[in-house]
Amino acid sequence: MNLEAVKIHPQQAVWEGYRNNLPRYLIGLSRYLQSRTMHTLCDELGYTDLKINYEPFFTLVGSEGCRLTELADWLAISKQSCNRTANQIKKAGYLEDKPDPSDGRAKILVMTDKGRQMVAKASDVSLKLESSFKAGLGSREYTQLLQMIRRIYDSLDMPKLRVDIPGADHNAGLLVSLLPRVSDHFMQLLMEATRARGHVGLKMSHGQVLSLIGLSGGRIQQMAKIQDVSKQAISAIAKELEHLGYIHQSPDPDDARGVVLMFTDSGVNLLADSVAAVDSVENQLVAILGQRDLLVLKQISKQLYQSLHLEEEVFSPRLSNLSLVVDENLSVLAAKLRRELGDEAVRTLGQLLIQT
Repeated sequence: MNLEAVKIHPQQAVWEGYRNNLPRYLIGLSRYLQSRTMHTLCDELGYTDLKINYEPFFTLVGSEGCRLTELADWLAISKQSCNRTANQIKKAGYLEDKPDPSDGRAKILVMTDKGRQMVAKASDVSLKLESSFKAGLGSREYTQLLQMIRRIYDSLDMPKLRVDIPGADHNAGLLVSLLPRVSDHFMQLLMEATRARGHVGLKMSHGQVLSLIGLSGGRIQQMAKIQDVSKQAISAIAKELEHLGYIHQSPDPDDARGVVLMFTDSGVNLLADSVAAVDSVENQLVAILGQRDLLVLKQISKQLYQSLHLEEEVFSPRLSNLSLVVDENLSVLAAKLRRELGDEAVRTLGQLLIQT
């Protein structure tokens, strides 16, 4: 690490708290589930008009439908923003308006036949992803993870979910439905806590950049891939954060034409306040789970998060001498291939490499 990086980055205890905490584990796992499901639906099943920010609408509208105002409240967004996204989904043919059976003057959002067919396909993908989680953790740990996520979800002011998948057990598909809502709640709590500490200009979208800046900085293309959004969207967020004074651009040592996003002194202070916010969120969870179960949830989430090598390329040191970090770089490469190709293709590639 160069001397400039040492000057602008927080003390080791703060950095470790920022990198290793329960909200990051759960948010990273949620992002993985959503991204893998979306890629399968778009790349393999032909639903090319889907976007990852549509997911909560399908989950919360459910089979019975709901009013737009309810949806906006559940998602903690403005009615205007909610309506804008809902209109995009309706234009794609997945949702439609129908009269509210409890009030003929009002309307509710419901899924169309196309929407229900897509959700059924997504459920199949979800089952495979959840099976891989269960196989990696073990049945007991996976059940504990699901039970605690459900307890957190049930403590929120959200609709009670029940995922009906023919031939599956009563817990099938629940993690994919519950975890994104829980992680969204964590992000909202963290944002409110950091704003209360003086960072009034922060927005939820800023987390897409701030959370993916490591000790050696962050790269826009890398952030876009991990978040499954466009480079233009990440660039726009980065400009907002530069204007607020939290990050700055430095030349990329690995690409003469590229730049690296680095924290400023104000950004370092934001990290320290974010770690304090994480502590306050975890204190709230003690009231829901109890201290013992909270520790169990952190341990299981960390185990699963690390086994998937989520965001590892962000936080691994970038050293010029490849021979010193070949094992680490190979694990990062493996994580990238798994995300880009999917589990089946990676297994096939492994067999081909062994044969070669």
